[in-house]
Amino acid sequence: MKILLGAAALATLTAAAPLTAERAQAIMHQRHENMEAIGKSMRAAKQGLDAGNVAQVRSAAATIDRLAGQTSGMFPAGSGPQAGKTHAKADIWARPQDFAAAMGQFRGAASAFNKAALGNDVAAMKLAHGNLGKTCGSCHERFRAKDD
Repeated sequence: MKILLGAAALATLTAAAPLTAERAQAIMHQRHENMEAIGKSMRAAKQGLDAGNVAQVRSAAATIDRLAGQTSGMFPAGSGPQAGKTHAKADIWARPQDFAAAMGQFRGAASAFNKAALGNDVAAMKLAHGNLGKTCGSCHERFRAKDD
C-alpha cells in the first residue's frame, strides 16, 4: 500500500537543512509516488471523460487537486540529481523562480479542473482537463528529464 504524505508531513520532512542522503532519498521517493499518482489520475480522468463517467472524473480531479497542493514542498534543495536517480532536472534548483511559477500554473490548472469536475458541464470538464494536460506537458518539457 502506498502512503501519500500530506503537505504538513512533507513540510516537516523538508524543514531542516541540509538534507541527509537518507532524507533526500525519502523525499525523492515520495515526490515520485505523488507524481505517479497524479499521472494515473490524469489517465483515469481521461477514461472517465471518454466513457461519460462523471463520478470517475470527479474522483480523479479531486486527487489531482489535492496532490497539486502538496507540490510546493516536494522539491527542497538537496533533492535533485545530485542526490540520486530522479527525473527532476537541475534547472528546478537553478531557476527556482521559473519553477515556482510553473508549479503555480499547475496548481491553478488542477484547481480549475477540479472546479469544472464538480459541475455538470462535461465540455467544461474536457476543456479544463486539456488545459491541465498542457500545463503538465509544458512543465515536463522544461523541468523533467525523459524516461530512460
